[in-house]
Amino acid sequence: EGLQQLDEATAKSLAQFKGNELYLNGLHHLDEATAKSLAQFKGNLYLNGVQQLDETTAKVLAQWKGEDLKLNGVQQLDEATAKALAQWKGRNLKLNGVQQLDETTAKALAQWKGEDLYLNGVQQLDEATAKALAQWQGLNLLLNGMEQIDETVATALAQFQGKVLFLSGLKQIDEAIAKALSQIKGKIYATEKILEQINKFR
Repeated sequence: EGLQQLDEATAKSLAQFKGNELYLNGLHHLDEATAKSLAQFKGNLYLNGVQQLDETTAKVLAQWKGEDLKLNGVQQLDEATAKALAQWKGRNLKLNGVQQLDETTAKALAQWKGEDLYLNGVQQLDEATAKALAQWQGLNLLLNGMEQIDETVATALAQFQGKVLFLSGLKQIDEAIAKALSQIKGKIYATEKILEQINKFR
């Protein structure tokens, strides 16, 4: 796990590291000053141990110029924090620890301009939240933690205009859901059984 605590001075030193990746997965807490120092690091940041993220710290992290931000330990995300994170200009945002999303948070997150959005911890979405998330204009939306969806959520998610919608966790779908998902512009990544049902309507 490595370092479990990090002060501002140590963070400043670590930020000078010339390698491509900085693994700080043992770190459970990240305050604004420490985040500001780490944001100077030029490589990829692994912060999978951080469990809580507030708006202020997210704003500072959003200044970081790396491409791959891993925050898989964060379990809850509110609208203000999502809005702050959405300002980050990197490519891959990994938030696989987040289990629930509401409509306003999804709308805020959908403003992010990156390529791959990982939300594999989300187990269910309501129609309004799915609709908000589908407005995200990136390439790959990963929702592999969802085991079931209803027709309204499927219809909402099918509005996603990106390259691939990942739904590999889906266990079963009926004809109406398959038909709704078949309307998506891009590809769907799911099990062979689920894809067979969807492809009947494509």
